[in-house]
Amino acid sequence: MKLTVTFLSTLAATVVTTAIARPYVAEPIVDGANFGVFARQEAVASNETFVPPTITSPASRSLQPDFPIHESCNKSQRMQLERGLFDLKRLLRGAADHILLHGNQSEVYQTYFGEGSDPSVPLGIYLRVLESDKSATLFRCDDPDRNCETQPTYNGHWRGNNATGETVICPLSFQTRLPIEKACANGFSLIHDNVNVYWATDLLHRAMHLPTMTNDHVGHTADEYPALLELARNNVTESVKNQHSLQDFAFEAFVRANIDEQGCPADRHHEDHDHEHEHDDHDHDHDHDASPTSTISATSTSASATAAAQDCHTHADGTVHCV
Repeated sequence: MKLTVTFLSTLAATVVTTAIARPYVAEPIVDGANFGVFARQEAVASNETFVPPTITSPASRSLQPDFPIHESCNKSQRMQLERGLFDLKRLLRGAADHILLHGNQSEVYQTYFGEGSDPSVPLGIYLRVLESDKSATLFRCDDPDRNCETQPTYNGHWRGNNATGETVICPLSFQTRLPIEKACANGFSLIHDNVNVYWATDLLHRAMHLPTMTNDHVGHTADEYPALLELARNNVTESVKNQHSLQDFAFEAFVRANIDEQGCPADRHHEDHDHEHEHDDHDHDHDHDASPTSTISATSTSASATAAAQDCHTHADGTVHCV
């Protein structure tokens, strides 16, 4: 009997001591469900599959994640724009995931942004265009500033001070822009051709000019392919916010993940061909190489050349920039 009393006294003291040492802390509740330590232990102990709840906030519930399309776009134009904007989401998601997976260590990343650059800058740009609120933006198909009418090579333009949140898509875009599934098709070369021929990369270009998307931090330090590679080698601060570097990286990351692990075949051909003749005393016009792997078909060449000839937009100071 004495042993039993002693045991019970010791047990009671242990319980009291534990209660004092471990004060009560309310377990977190997410969407009405308790997912504290004990709830997790119970789920594991019972061999149940843990399904995490969807975590939202008042701010996220009020976001408008999709770009609005103006009523001036007819049904055909709206369908094409909606598909193009869907391609843009795929492009952005692929670019962001590449950086989240590899940081600044991958060959593709270092090609466009340089060694030792801050990956949070391009990652932030991609995620902001992908996920931020779009309620202050608008894509339209009419021509309120008459740039499409007076500049027949325009594929579209940012409206600048006339309407800082608005972008006009000119008729030429609906005739020439390609879906992202056609990346690298018909001999397309990232080295020699303009990625704006694809809806996804063109709309990325246009989104980056909207102040609500990038706060005017994305610029045109280097536009041509050799220049942006040089920028990555010599100025990583600018390369991570250079428009064409951001476009080309996103395009190549998408291609390597979904089309060809080594990039566009035409680019490999040009690289090999240039390497073979880099010490040749004779002049070679590689842009007009007649081999099947580097020659775009006549139809594709016409469309690509027309679409990429002048991608123009107006900056806030009134400057018109064409690439």
